[in-house]
Amino acid sequence: MLMKLSAMRGYMRARTLDGPVANDLLAATGMSGTDVESLYRLLAIAKYDERYVIPAAHRETAAEFESLGTGCSLDVERGSG
Repeated sequence: MLMKLSAMRGYMRARTLDGPVANDLLAATGMSGTDVESLYRLLAIAKYDERYVIPAAHRETAAEFESLGTGCSLDVERGSG
C-alpha cells in the first residue's frame, strides 16, 4: 500500500507541475492513471459528505425534543446561560 501511495504522490506532483509522468511506476504498482486519480480524490480532496457520516435526526423523535421547551441546555437552573 505504501508503494501505491508513493506512486500516487509522484504521479499527481508530476501532473500538477507539468513534469514527465512516471507511467512505469504506475505499471509497477498495478494502477492506471484513473485509479491514481480516484485514490487521490478519496484520500486528499474528498467532499465533506464522503469523509464523514452525519446521522440525520429521526422524525419520530423531533416532536419529543421540541416538547422539552428548554431551547438551550445552558438556560436551566445552575446553568451558565
